Amino acid sequence: MNLEHPAIDVEVNLLALVQRARTVSGEPGTTSAEREAARMAGVRTFLTTVRRVETIHDGLRLVTFANPPPRLDVGATPKQAKNDPS
Repeated sequence: MNLEHPAIDVEVNLLALVQRARTVSGEPGTTSAEREAARMAGVRTFLTTVRRVETIHDGLRLVTFANPPPRLDVGATPKQAKNDPS
């Protein structure tokens, strides 16, 4: 169990139990949690670094991101990715 993020473990295990129950029952269909997980799987994410955070107003901050790090291909070492001209 991931003690830093136990809620993630609960969600993952719950979805695994739902999938197992569906397999055993033979009933088709998806739950709203499965539809949401599928939707979130399609959201692109980007690895970046925060350069600066400014408080604009109480509860409102302006976050400035640094240039993204070099692209790291699967199987490439960070040194290989750094030398990648793309």
